[in-house]
Amino acid sequence: MKRTRAHPFTEPLEYFLHNDGYDPSFIKRCEIGEKYAGIMLNNGNIGVCAILGQQVDDSILSGREPDTTNVGHRILLNAYFNALHNYTMPEVGKGDIFTEERFSAYERIVMIGSFASLLEKFYTAGISLDVFDRITGEEFLIPMRHQPGFLARAGCVILTGTTVSNNTFMEITGHTSDGCDIFLLGPSNILHQAMLSYKNIKVVFGSRFENSDHRVLDLIREGHGTKSFLNNENKVYISR
Repeated sequence: MKRTRAHPFTEPLEYFLHNDGYDPSFIKRCEIGEKYAGIMLNNGNIGVCAILGQQVDDSILSGREPDTTNVGHRILLNAYFNALHNYTMPEVGKGDIFTEERFSAYERIVMIGSFASLLEKFYTAGISLDVFDRITGEEFLIPMRHQPGFLARAGCVILTGTTVSNNTFMEITGHTSDGCDIFLLGPSNILHQAMLSYKNIKVVFGSRFENSDHRVLDLIREGHGTKSFLNNENKVYISR
């Protein structure tokens, strides 16, 4: 398969908007819930994007030109490109990110975005890591002002895919040193070879739903989150 090279100075949503364009007539159904936005294309492909308390601007559904500086537009664009690409890229494998063998060799692991169930697996396995999160306020979190320094020293970073939609992806990856391995995690991720061309991205974990499964969008509309519509069968990943 031909490798698509992402421009080093172009953040992902601008890259995909430039290369694929955006056509609202491709969209069969869109649902904006409390926790997620979901889009189904005319061919039945489904894409999602976490909202995380942001106000979603749905004006691009009715013809407004997408504005990549508008986070409300970015959420829907992320879901759109998620649906557009997540069914075409052959996955390397299925399943969860965590295996003890995958992470035990790293001396310094940083997690950006707190994944509670994943944290529990690390702690159970006796693998320590440093956690940053802009949204939650748990006591174990490290203050955000220290994030650049921790990233610069990290051998491994587990990075939430919502950094693409909130436009912090380029800044965060830019703070990592050469040789760091970044694992991009979450159902919002766009499973496209171009994502593996960004600095230090080693594996991209994402979601792939059964074609035309309206139940996913029904759950999103009702305000449900990841646990309601995502299981191990939906979890796939691509790797550098």
